[in-house]
Amino acid sequence: MTQLVEYRVSIVDYSAPASTVFQGLESALERITGESMRSDQIAIGESLFWGITLDELLYKTHGTPYVDARDADPLGGCVNGARLARNAITHGAVLVQSIQGGLTFPLSFPLMFGEPAWLPVDRIMELASPPTSKRLAAQQASYATHFATRKPAEPPRQLRDWIVVAADAGFLL
Repeated sequence: MTQLVEYRVSIVDYSAPASTVFQGLESALERITGESMRSDQIAIGESLFWGITLDELLYKTHGTPYVDARDADPLGGCVNGARLARNAITHGAVLVQSIQGGLTFPLSFPLMFGEPAWLPVDRIMELASPPTSKRLAAQQASYATHFATRKPAEPPRQLRDWIVVAADAGFLL
């Protein structure tokens, strides 16, 4: 019980949790290996959760200047797509990858060929059915550009790289 209370208290102090959240993001990224689609899916969900948590902390700390810098930077452009994917996983239990070509074993029908890749944006929208919002169009465009059909680890790493660029630009937590 004491640990739970200490944990809740540390969340209020944004100085320590930011490094813990970044460590969570790094840990999740290390587990995206391409060896198991199921394990990768879990690590991808975690990496998006931690990455968007950092983005939200940066916004709470720095406000509009942070958002303007994020949206103007090519790396930062991935954040809205990450939010769409994170929301699809969290609220719709959507698996955001599929096999693109190749073979999987044991064989089952229908046969699948290739390696895992992010689902196209229209498939995410179909599966997740997110509520319409003024931010949804930006999230869809970002996802289509930075996520759709890419290898599983690439977009979450880009999200992490954006967080590092933001810190280097003075957006510190």
